[in-house]
Amino acid sequence: MLINITEILPQTLENTSEDAKEVKDNSNPLSYAGIIIVPVILIAVVGNALTICSFIRDKGLHKTCNVYILNLAIADLLIGAVTMPIYLTYTFGNNVWIFGYHFCKVFLLFDMATVEITAILMILISYDRLSLLRHWSTYYKMHSPQKAYIKCGLAWIFVFVLNGPATIGWDIWTGNSTDPNDCEAQFYDNVVYISIMTTVQFVIPLTVLIIIHILIVYEIRKLIQTREQLISTHSGSIGSSDSVVCLELKPDSVMTKLHRRSTDIHKENTKKRNGTKAAKSLAILTIAFIVLWAPYGIVIVFQSICPTCICVILLESCTWVLWFKSALNPFLYAYNSNRFRENFKYFLCCRRRPGYRANYSFNS
Repeated sequence: MLINITEILPQTLENTSEDAKEVKDNSNPLSYAGIIIVPVILIAVVGNALTICSFIRDKGLHKTCNVYILNLAIADLLIGAVTMPIYLTYTFGNNVWIFGYHFCKVFLLFDMATVEITAILMILISYDRLSLLRHWSTYYKMHSPQKAYIKCGLAWIFVFVLNGPATIGWDIWTGNSTDPNDCEAQFYDNVVYISIMTTVQFVIPLTVLIIIHILIVYEIRKLIQTREQLISTHSGSIGSSDSVVCLELKPDSVMTKLHRRSTDIHKENTKKRNGTKAAKSLAILTIAFIVLWAPYGIVIVFQSICPTCICVILLESCTWVLWFKSALNPFLYAYNSNRFRENFKYFLCCRRRPGYRANYSFNS
């Protein structure tokens, strides 16, 4: 029997065209961003691994504030080594989850916990810098590295306890079935729960960060005013010292008071210099955190108010922007701290012995 190819060929070409169009429509536009995402993942892993190794190697980095930096690097390393590669595989697979139900639960909990711990650690770092400015003389007694380790441990426990029950057991409580080819938290369509969690995870931390930084600016201005007053008083005393220069010196004489004022000025200068340097370093880290974190938080807030108003591509884009912060932070550590920078060079440049040229900004 002969086959009429003129009848079959147009139909075959039409079916092939429709199949190609369907594949093109189903492809995720974010899959084309892999050329950017893969290098970012590598930078996040290497950069944060260097930060952790630097802290372990250099005892000079075992300071209170750097304990928070260490935990921030651990969270960023986990995001770069676990969360981002798995989600990239999920994205390249046209949003088809291939790792199973139980691993999906672990992945979601892990993702939420590591993102939220970074916000808490930023608050702890900011409060630590505020305490340095406010209570400079007693800071080292009140804020020890051991206490910082305890705070970080409690913070890690808090984020897992906060997210664990709903992430793991929501579908069990509600009786809703899950799609084995998808990995999405089952409570995303619950407006009340999402609104509460958004407030706890985004609105409150952002508000606290802003308040703390306003207080930091206030403390710096107060330090500057105190220093100017001491200099003014000291200059006035020197200007009037001609009439008393021949007097017999006693323990509480004018010269002794001048020496005390000079010592006070030196202390205030040291306090101002250390405080403002730490505040500037913190400001750079915080601005980068808010700029990269805010888009995701804003989208989540709007999604909790109007679940149908946010498209998937926008949410995923903001999620990747949030994760990109993990690759940026190590550069900020090196920029703000000579000690971190020299340790990075030690590991990257044939393990040459680093030479520290100056104090680092995250000292505490």
